[in-house]
Amino acid sequence: MLAPAYAYAYTTSGGNESGTVRFEIVTPRHDDIELTPEGLKVLRTGLYQISYTATVDAGSATSTASFRIDVNDEIQVQPSMLETTASQHLASTLLFSLLEGDVVKLVADLPEGYRYTNATLQLLQVE
Repeated sequence: MLAPAYAYAYTTSGGNESGTVRFEIVTPRHDDIELTPEGLKVLRTGLYQISYTATVDAGSATSTASFRIDVNDEIQVQPSMLETTASQHLASTLLFSLLEGDVVKLVADLPEGYRYTNATLQLLQVE
């Protein structure tokens, strides 16, 4: 039986622009998941628990910011979407089937005045 694939990625910097969150560090990491410029690439097909967190600073903004998981720029995982109109810590966990070669991304939609810090992305193969 193969050990489950896993990875935990995070960024020590933040951002104030919409788009894919760029992770700088991945640790720990199993050989079947690798960090790419876009996110975490799965090298083994399976059912994965996908979790992410981000601390959002709304400043004086009053519009809505959101975060979600995308897979390969083709699939927006809607149950992963979290929205906020205030400064807070966001966290989401879900199960999702991934194929070998899939790239899991955390995507931010930040209106003017918002900023995020302490973003993390974790994959854990459960089946």
